[in-house]
Amino acid sequence: MQHKRLLTVACLTIACTVGAQQAHADDFVVYSPHVVATQSEIELRGYQYDDPRADYHDGSAAELSLAHAFNSWWKAELYVAKYQKAPGEGEHLLGYEFENTFQL
Repeated sequence: MQHKRLLTVACLTIACTVGAQQAHADDFVVYSPHVVATQSEIELRGYQYDDPRADYHDGSAAELSLAHAFNSWWKAELYVAKYQKAPGEGEHLLGYEFENTFQL
C-alpha cells in the first residue's frame, strides 16, 4: 500500500513538472472559484517585455474577456480577443476561448 502511494506521488510530480515546462506563465493564474449570481465582469490583461538583446526585444501579449454569472453556481467567460506579438514579428490573433466556472 505504501509503495502504491509513493508511486502515485512520484508520477504526479513528474507529470506536473513536465506540464509546467511546456506551459506559459499565463496558465498559472489562479482565480477565486466563488460565483456571485448576476455578477458581470470585463477583464483586460496584457504585458510587454523589453530586453537589450535583439531576439527578446519588444514582445507583448493581451487578452480581453467578458464574463457573467447566470446563477449562484455557474459563470461563463468568453475571451473575445487573445493577441501575441513575438520579438521581431507582427501581432497576431491567437484565438478565442470559452471558460466555465462551476461552484459545487
